[in-house]
Amino acid sequence: MALGGGSIADRLARMPATPAPPCDEPAFLIPGLPVSMAAMNLALSLALAGFLAISVVKQRGQA
Repeated sequence: MALGGGSIADRLARMPATPAPPCDEPAFLIPGLPVSMAAMNLALSLALAGFLAISVVKQRGQA
């Protein structure tokens, strides 16, 4: 696709009907659950860190 090809009408016809959502708007993965993707990532990271901490403490207690 060339950068300067076509008339203004052709260019307008190729545009999407609705604008893309803004980049700074949160992304919600589960409809009806107001928890953003970033919050889910934080919760999963904290759960993984807790699991690893408990595993390390148990391993050191057995040695």
